[in-house]
Amino acid sequence: MIALQGENIILIIILLLLLYIVVKFIKGLIKFILIVFLIFTVGFSAYNLLIVKKPLSYEINRYKVEYSYYKEISKTTGKVFNLVNNIKEDKNTKESIEELKKERNKVALLDHSNESEIIHNKYLGALDSIISISKNSNTYGEAKDKLDKGLKELNISLKDLIFINKENRPR
Repeated sequence: MIALQGENIILIIILLLLLYIVVKFIKGLIKFILIVFLIFTVGFSAYNLLIVKKPLSYEINRYKVEYSYYKEISKTTGKVFNLVNNIKEDKNTKESIEELKKERNKVALLDHSNESEIIHNKYLGALDSIISISKNSNTYGEAKDKLDKGLKELNISLKDLIFINKENRPR
């Protein structure tokens, strides 16, 4: 067994202390992000209730609808990534394109609130471009960059939810 020297013990203690500080920092950062998200959520709900004068039942129903909508979108995104990887690897390309079309049609029928119409349309547009690229590209090299760009458009970020452009707002 290797005997620990004084230098090694001090180094281990310093590394453990740094690890503890990093873990505390990450926990604090996650808490901060959650608090900011909750503040925006409560603020948006307060705006709808107090300024726009929407009923409380509308807000509660909106949260139920949005929760199920984003749950389904996250499942669909996982399936789409797998299907696009199959297309990129030239495995079952025709079947994968047909599955992409089915997933797109399922997303188009999902129930969502008026507030998320912009995000819904953006997601459908990204799916349409991925399907189009997949159908029209003959070789893997031709489609790789275009498919990667299309996959990036599928990601719905918190920024998209919070900072919706007024000119893109549904009328």
